Amino acid sequence: MRRWRFNNASPTLYTNYIPRIQFADNNKVLDLHRGSAANGNEIHIWPADGHFMGNKTWRLERLSNDTGEAFTEEFQGIGARLQHDLNAKTEKLARNELELAGCWNDIADKDKEITRLSKVLAKKEQELSGQRLKLTECEDTIRSLRQQLKMKGAVAHPGEPGQTIQLCNRQSHLENKVSQQQAETANLQAKMDRFEYLMSKMINRDQGSSH
Repeated sequence: MRRWRFNNASPTLYTNYIPRIQFADNNKVLDLHRGSAANGNEIHIWPADGHFMGNKTWRLERLSNDTGEAFTEEFQGIGARLQHDLNAKTEKLARNELELAGCWNDIADKDKEITRLSKVLAKKEQELSGQRLKLTECEDTIRSLRQQLKMKGAVAHPGEPGQTIQLCNRQSHLENKVSQQQAETANLQAKMDRFEYLMSKMINRDQGSSH
C-alpha cells in the first residue's frame, strides 16, 4: 500500500515554504500545478529535490465524497429520517419473522391434532364395522329362527309346544338385540359423520390461513 505524507517543502526554484503531499517511499512530491491556471485540475509529480523527471500519466478515481466536514442541518435531517425509516422497517421485519414462526408452530400443532383425530376416526370406523357385522349376524339368526318357526307351524306336533315357545322367545330376544344394535349403529354413524365434518372444516380453515 502506498504511503503519503503532508509536510512543508524546502525552498527551491519551484516551491516555497508551502504544505505539500510527498510519496514517502521514493521521495516524490505531488503538485497541483500551483492550482491557478488549471484550477487545480492538472496534477504533476516531481522529485522532492525539485529536479525534472520524465512525464507520467495518472488515472484518478473518486473514493468518497466525505471531506470530514460536518453535514448541514438539512442533510442531518435527511439522515435522521432515513435512519428512522430503516429502524422501523427492521422492527417490522422482526415482528413479521416472529409472527411467521408462530404460524409455523400453530401449523405443527394442528398437524399433531389432525393425526390424533385421524387415529380416533379410524378406531370409530373399526367399531362401526364391528357393529354392522354383529347386526348382520343377528339378522341372519332371526331369519333362520323365522324359517324354523314356519316349519314348526307347518308340521305341528302335540308334544313340542315348549320348543316352539323357546324359539319364539329367542327370536324376540334377538329382534330386541338387533333393534338395540341398530340404534347404537345409527348413533355411532351420526357421531362419525359429525366428527368427519368438524375435522374437514378444521383442515380447510388451516389450509386457508396458510396461504
